[in-house]
Amino acid sequence: MPGAPVSFEVRQGAGGFALSWEVEGTGPAGFRIYRAVVREDGCRDCPLSYTLLAVLGPEARRYMDRTDSSRIFVYEIRPFMGGGAEGPPARLQTHAGEEGRP
Repeated sequence: MPGAPVSFEVRQGAGGFALSWEVEGTGPAGFRIYRAVVREDGCRDCPLSYTLLAVLGPEARRYMDRTDSSRIFVYEIRPFMGGGAEGPPARLQTHAGEEGRP
C-alpha cells in the first residue's frame, strides 16, 4: 500500500484552489481527490461530508479545483492501488486568501 502523499499544498488561484503534492516510495495506481465544505457556523465537531472531485493517474502531482474560493474547504488526496484499495490520505484545511500546508 502506498503511503500518504507528502508536501501537500493548496494555493488560492484565479477561480479556485491549486493542489500539489509529492509521493515517496512506491507510487500508487492513481489518486482520488476529495473535498468537504466546512460549515459556515464554525462547528469544529460536526462531521464532514466528502465529495469525490477527480480520479487521476499515477503521474499526477497537481489538480486545479475551480470553485468558490471564498468558502472554507478540507481537501483529501487518497492514493489507490490497482484493485482500488485506498492508502492513507493527506488532508488539508484551507481558508479563502490563505495558503494551506499540512
